Amino acid sequence: MPALYLDEFIRELRRDGDVAFRSHHSVPVIIVTRAAGEMKNENAGAETTVMADTSGWRIQQVSLLNRIFAVSPGAFEKTGPIVLGRADTADIVVPDDSVSKRHCVFEERAGAMTITDCGSTNGTTVDELELPPNKPFVLGGGESLSMGNFSFLFQTPAGFVAYLKRVVKI
Repeated sequence: MPALYLDEFIRELRRDGDVAFRSHHSVPVIIVTRAAGEMKNENAGAETTVMADTSGWRIQQVSLLNRIFAVSPGAFEKTGPIVLGRADTADIVVPDDSVSKRHCVFEERAGAMTITDCGSTNGTTVDELELPPNKPFVLGGGESLSMGNFSFLFQTPAGFVAYLKRVVKI
């Protein structure tokens, strides 16, 4: 599944309903929730403003906000770990210098999804816990992941549907 944006999934859920949506989206996802340079929204419900820092704004960071990546190999890909990194060879490509070429891997082990930092330069955190390199951490769903200048939200398939419903108050 190519990376799409949050609003596309919301439209699909509204159009097709829960059952059809769940049948099409049966793998965990990560959602880009924050990029460096974004101002914190002090007033919930107010408009969010994105500002450039003094070194210059990089449009790629803005274009990744609210983007959704499937944590799964493609339909015709080999099974195994899903690599997140800035290299074109990564399964999930985040084109930013703050993300290592091979930053971390997601892997299903004994029915649970794990994340492992690959010794990245800027590290990987899960809910503000910095992961030691090369030690798998079990994800349950709903965790906040930080890598370089980006924050992601990890969701299981069921958690993803619940998240979308909260966003649009369905």
